[in-house]
Amino acid sequence: MIETNRYVDHLAGIIPIAGQPLDLNMPWHDSLMPIHNNYHAIERAVHTAATAGCNTIWIVMYRESQPIIRQKLGEWIYDPESVWQNPYPWLQVKQVPIYYVSINTLDRKRRDSLAWSCLYGAKAASRTCLKVSKWILPKRFLVISPYSIVPEKQIQQCRKLLRGKHDIAFRFEGSTFKDNNYAPFTFSDSVYRECSIHFRDKYSGNETKKTFADIFEPVNLDKYAKVDIDWMYRIDDWDSYAKFISSEHNKLCKRPKYMVTHKWFNFVKDTGEGLTEEQIAAIGTLEAPE
Repeated sequence: MIETNRYVDHLAGIIPIAGQPLDLNMPWHDSLMPIHNNYHAIERAVHTAATAGCNTIWIVMYRESQPIIRQKLGEWIYDPESVWQNPYPWLQVKQVPIYYVSINTLDRKRRDSLAWSCLYGAKAASRTCLKVSKWILPKRFLVISPYSIVPEKQIQQCRKLLRGKHDIAFRFEGSTFKDNNYAPFTFSDSVYRECSIHFRDKYSGNETKKTFADIFEPVNLDKYAKVDIDWMYRIDDWDSYAKFISSEHNKLCKRPKYMVTHKWFNFVKDTGEGLTEEQIAAIGTLEAPE
């Protein structure tokens, strides 16, 4: 039986978007593909990470992509569960900070891939937290790809399991992240070290097309807890993207009403246009996603 007692105090969400471009060929970044009205793939990934209970969210990207994505997402996001459970969520909500990690210039077009960006994000998160205190080092990392759409309700139901003693691999139709399907998964700090040594010893400096199966080859899925999800859509090419947009599940991926851009200036919270009276009234009646 899988132990679900709390084991991880700091769960860090990693969202990799630095790597080889996809086959969409749009003038904007692939992660900014719209999935619903005024709702983009990168926003969905950040909201999914917050729904999973991540304490921090780290987006690994190229430096030139940071301004527009940062303007869209802001500095932090509400923890959805704290919004759903509190009768007055605008007064008592948990804020999940969002960090933007730029790929090192020396690594560009040499080793940057979506899979390698996961390791780079884990490294950046660990080093940043260590500068504050060793007690807040992340013990586990949850990888959420903006190029796969998964049911957030099932992710939310696994919040306790994600902090248990076992790593989690979400599975759809028998395939996991090691089958390169962009499904969410976790890895511990020990797995990070093992995969980093594996990459350094096996591959040369010019490795930009390595998949999740290549980078995470040392991972033993027999030690992972598997969670089957009801549906999942990849949006890494136009045919898959069109299939998702025309599917019945697209209606479940509307932008949350409480998801607005939040920024910090000189330790004073600034929410841009802020919450309107209609948004505040709507927040109190929100429910968990389908």
